[in-house]
Amino acid sequence: MKTINLKLTLRVFLLALLTAGCGFDNSMPSDKAMEENFRSREADFKKLVTMLKEDSNLAEVNFGGAYLRSHDRPKAEIPAQRINEYRRLLRQIGVDSVTNFDGKNSFVFLFWSGWRENVPHKTYKQYYYDEKPPSPLVDSLNQPEELPGERKFEAYKRIADNWYLLYSRDFSH
Repeated sequence: MKTINLKLTLRVFLLALLTAGCGFDNSMPSDKAMEENFRSREADFKKLVTMLKEDSNLAEVNFGGAYLRSHDRPKAEIPAQRINEYRRLLRQIGVDSVTNFDGKNSFVFLFWSGWRENVPHKTYKQYYYDEKPPSPLVDSLNQPEELPGERKFEAYKRIADNWYLLYSRDFSH
């Protein structure tokens, strides 16, 4: 009985923590705040990219673990020291997860996500690393309602060599 209650309590706590961490309060961070965070922790961002390039078989790392690049995304078996280093860096830079899309040069760091009030879509504001410039590049992501786009849309703002802020919205949710 105690084990079941403890597990349930832990799950509720983790769900609340993840929900809070994902920023479901609708207060999207400004470009300036995200750029300041990046600049103050740039070495940690770069270290995560280096680690994921070394672990090119990983598709994603988050606080729940590391996941392999395959259709069903099974959990990866990596040394405890390595996953703890990933988690330390994620916590240090203030992101919930890092995703490696192509196994080489393209990484997304989930910083904020939320539902826009009275708007039927999911929105994300993230850090993005790519060795090829993405498109479209814009001067600001602070006024997303002014950005053009279809049902699914992404826009990027360059903040350093190969580093961008990424805003995306998805009406399919």
